[in-house]
Amino acid sequence: MFYETATSQGLEGVSMPDTKIDLTISSEIAPLKTILLKRPGKELCNLTPNNLEELLFDDIPYLENAQKEHDVFANILRQQGVEVLYLEDLAGEVLDNQILKAEIINTFLGLSGIRNVNIVDGLRAYLSQYSGKELCQQLMSGLKRNEIKLSDMGLSTQIARKDDFWLHPIPNLYFTRDPGVVFGNMACLNSMYAETRRRESIFIESVLKHHSRFSRNLTLDLRLNHGSIEGGDIIVLDKNTLAIGVSQRTSAQAIEQLSHQLFFDDRLKTSHTIKKILAFKIPVSRAFMHLDTVLTQIDYDKVTMHRGIVHKTTIYRLSAGDSQTVKCDELTGDIGKILSEELSREIEIIYCGGEDTITGSREQWSDGANTLALRPGEVFVYQRNAATNRLLQEKGIKVYEIPCSELSRGRGGATLYVDATRA
Repeated sequence: MFYETATSQGLEGVSMPDTKIDLTISSEIAPLKTILLKRPGKELCNLTPNNLEELLFDDIPYLENAQKEHDVFANILRQQGVEVLYLEDLAGEVLDNQILKAEIINTFLGLSGIRNVNIVDGLRAYLSQYSGKELCQQLMSGLKRNEIKLSDMGLSTQIARKDDFWLHPIPNLYFTRDPGVVFGNMACLNSMYAETRRRESIFIESVLKHHSRFSRNLTLDLRLNHGSIEGGDIIVLDKNTLAIGVSQRTSAQAIEQLSHQLFFDDRLKTSHTIKKILAFKIPVSRAFMHLDTVLTQIDYDKVTMHRGIVHKTTIYRLSAGDSQTVKCDELTGDIGKILSEELSREIEIIYCGGEDTITGSREQWSDGANTLALRPGEVFVYQRNAATNRLLQEKGIKVYEIPCSELSRGRGGATLYVDATRA
């Protein structure tokens, strides 16, 4: 399904005086102009030892320090001339619209796994008293059982009361690239692997469809496809080439469907120039959850990579075949050779942690191979990955180090974002 982001069902986009953003991403290393972030919020305070595994965290971050670390990141971006937008601010402005508020609450509750109609009605009434950013924060942070008393005392309601939450928090939302990613001149709403993350795209969708700053681009809803696909597995290598990881979080079936849409759907032809997709079949593991945890582009001719995927990764080239079919070719050789041939330029691989496999494994766990390019040859990295960062500098890469003692507990790297636009 495609949406014109300016209007929906006759509703005008939420008015803002700022310049409209024309989404454009033709490369992961093109100069960054605008970025969409989610500052860690109270949702982190609702992580408990009992729900860590379900909510995909390995530990409980300390909110105050996580916010300070995130603010360092945002301030460096601003100092470098990048416009920083916050998802909670833009979504909050959308939620000031009473009609949109009702729609979003209903959609949110529908994805929250609550089957008791009386509980849903009670939560709808409770949430409807809020609007704007206050409502946005309520939805993101979750709703504890002791925050609201429901009048219904039937069996199913009383059993549900034994849970700690009526609505579970959404702590992964500060990794905003996963539910929504941009390539070409379109945005994709992604189909999340874990049930607990499927509400995240609601906030991205509300901004893209209804906020007036985003009003000229198509949005491709991958939630309507089969299989899961997440933004951490999608890397824009150049204007003609995507790399997508077949991983723990992204299925081969989802990549096949996206390929068919990109190659053969005439409605998309003016929004992208993708001619081929390189599908990287990486090991299925918590350590390698997304392609960007093991490989990212840092310069025109350089990528950083985790040595642990060498000889454990198979690469396939997907391209347009005859009779509306997607052609799939397995590529042979090492990863550097394949990238060099497919991108028509010599690609140098810089290994996370250098030559030492122990250091490489440790620093990959804290996302040493996961970078965010400010511009070619300048990248954001986590401060704690000292060996990798030193090696990048020796190779002529300028690094902006982000403190990360708390941010890294979420098991995601410097790509804490949805690209809005690059030059």
